[in-house]
Amino acid sequence: RVVRAFRSGRRFEAVIIIARSMHRSTRALWVLVLNLVIGTVVFGAVMFFVEQGTYDPFTQRYIRPGSWSLNRDTQRYEQAQEDSPFESIPHAFWWALVTATTCGYGDMAPTTALGKVCAGICMIWSLCVIALPVGVIGSNFEAVWEDYDTEKMAESEMRVNERKLQRNMMASIDPLSHSAMLRIEVHHDSQMGSPENDTFIGEAEAKMKIDPSSSEPVDVQLELHLRENRTKSDMRTRGRVF
Repeated sequence: RVVRAFRSGRRFEAVIIIARSMHRSTRALWVLVLNLVIGTVVFGAVMFFVEQGTYDPFTQRYIRPGSWSLNRDTQRYEQAQEDSPFESIPHAFWWALVTATTCGYGDMAPTTALGKVCAGICMIWSLCVIALPVGVIGSNFEAVWEDYDTEKMAESEMRVNERKLQRNMMASIDPLSHSAMLRIEVHHDSQMGSPENDTFIGEAEAKMKIDPSSSEPVDVQLELHLRENRTKSDMRTRGRVF
């Protein structure tokens, strides 16, 4: 079902536009990934050496200075010792990646002054690195959206021209059959006193069952699907005409 949902998502307009934008922005995405990898390795290694503390052979863990607390006996603030979360350079990679992507889970944080300086540089660097390709991706997204709208409009015009060609051919081959075609246009009345100010909404077509040899009037109830025509209006139309 999950695979089917991904396959059906390719039919939606938003998914198509995003996929095309990502494909066009492949080079910018590769630059972003490369910068993130380099920054993760560099800042992760630096943070490990700054925040690792001292190795305790009894607990077999790295110990670093922690938070300050008041000693009730001496009435002085003392800095407690705690286990360092930066156990190795690969462990520090997780902190660097979370910091660079501005997530900041808080499970690993520096306590020393040098570590905080390193973290600040990592934050500023990541903001600059992420902002550069985001602008390229945004401009590509806008260009793809415009191209997609132009493509859809061209397809709509092609369908309209095909229908016109079919009607013209039917009119030249069988004029009586063409005369039975009913065409309805729906406009929004702007109450401006001039039909030029009315807005075109959509159109519908139907073929009436008329006997050419009979002069009797025809009374039929029709339910027609309203169709958009981008050559007359950019409005998206859905509905029925009764």
